Amino acid sequence: MTRRISRCGLPQSLALILCLAATGASGKMAPQDLARLDGDLTPMGAVRAGSADGLMPPWTGAVRGVPPGVKWDGPGTPYPDP
Repeated sequence: MTRRISRCGLPQSLALILCLAATGASGKMAPQDLARLDGDLTPMGAVRAGSADGLMPPWTGAVRGVPPGVKWDGPGTPYPDP
């Protein structure tokens, strides 16, 4: 008795093989770029400084709070619907 891969199993098998092969393509950073993560970059790699025109505030890592005019009772309650 011969076993064959069913037609519906072949695409899933190929997708799994491609996913496993893609894991080796992870990015690597130079040591000087990694050191910047503690300085002028956020932990995700964005620039900490705000924009020059003040439209984008600098990133501090702190939650800035609820916008004016929005009522929210805090954790454990539903998020407000804008």
